[in-house]
Amino acid sequence: MQRKLPSITTPTLILHAIEDETASPRNAQILNTRLGSPIRRVVMLQNSYHIITIDNDRKLVDKESVDFFREHTH
Repeated sequence: MQRKLPSITTPTLILHAIEDETASPRNAQILNTRLGSPIRRVVMLQNSYHIITIDNDRKLVDKESVDFFREHTH
């Protein structure tokens, strides 16, 4: 999959918990540096773990998602 990342050109929001015990935060860094999209936003969540949509930062996840889609959809 990593070979295909440069071909992904869709605006991309990357949300990742710093304290994720399942997936390394390095994955967010890899996506950010290898995606072909000229529009990327990375948000590293300070107060969540693996399931960010129901964890402590869920309201921030909601807000960042809504804001990103409003900004990048027509």
